[in-house]
Amino acid sequence: MKKVILAIGTIFTLFLGLFTIMTIVNRNNNRLTSIMGFTSVVSAGTSMTPEIKENSFLLVHKQKSYEVGDIITFSNNEGIIVTHRIKTIKDGKYITKGDANNFDDGYEVKNEDIYGKVIYKCENKGFINHILVFIIIIAAVAMIGLFFRS
Repeated sequence: MKKVILAIGTIFTLFLGLFTIMTIVNRNNNRLTSIMGFTSVVSAGTSMTPEIKENSFLLVHKQKSYEVGDIITFSNNEGIIVTHRIKTIKDGKYITKGDANNFDDGYEVKNEDIYGKVIYKCENKGFINHILVFIIIIAAVAMIGLFFRS
């Protein structure tokens, strides 16, 4: 039982570590890195307030299809990473809009430009909170490992 708990903790920590590294890398370029369809990103603006606040950590997952009302992260026609809500679907393309904006984005988002749907958000804590949580989890797993070895 001890080995199972330690193995689960180790696997969880590895995945969390990968997402932390992805977040660091993603903050420094205009392409996002995905692992098994999951992408992490930190929101950069206020166009999605109050739903998503600036500097919130977002976990995004690629879906087979998207619906009106889904919040998606995508690369716009200028190559900028954007997280907005789908307002309408027209001929298989998505029209998006930031919740705080008074207008649609003005372009159609193609499925291949979408990184995925926002499935988790860590409000107003973003990048720094994500790293702190990662450190706490590593420490907890290490303590559990030491406890079960004794």
